[in-house]
Amino acid sequence: MSKVEIPGLVGEAPTKNEALLHWIADAAKLLTPDEVVFADGSREEWDRVSQKLVDSGTLIRLNDEKRPQSVPGPPNPLTWLGSNHGHSFAPLPKKAPAPPTTGLTRTK
Repeated sequence: MSKVEIPGLVGEAPTKNEALLHWIADAAKLLTPDEVVFADGSREEWDRVSQKLVDSGTLIRLNDEKRPQSVPGPPNPLTWLGSNHGHSFAPLPKKAPAPPTTGLTRTK
């Protein structure tokens, strides 16, 4: 058991690395989250987190027979990044000239 107190910690920290625990405690004090949870990557964790996001309306659960484990979130057109044939793009909220891609400008 560590002597480092992490505000909002759910359960026990799965590490004894004091430097890491102090860093997490400092971040938790600065950011003030409702809870601090260490991710373990388990199926139970995925089910719990995705159900919490579905319950809050952030994600929408699709038909498990057609799309198992699919929970897409509705895109926000101002922040959503799309991908098309290996090229990423960010949609602009209004018409604007394309920005330069090289950072170089022409001189006359």
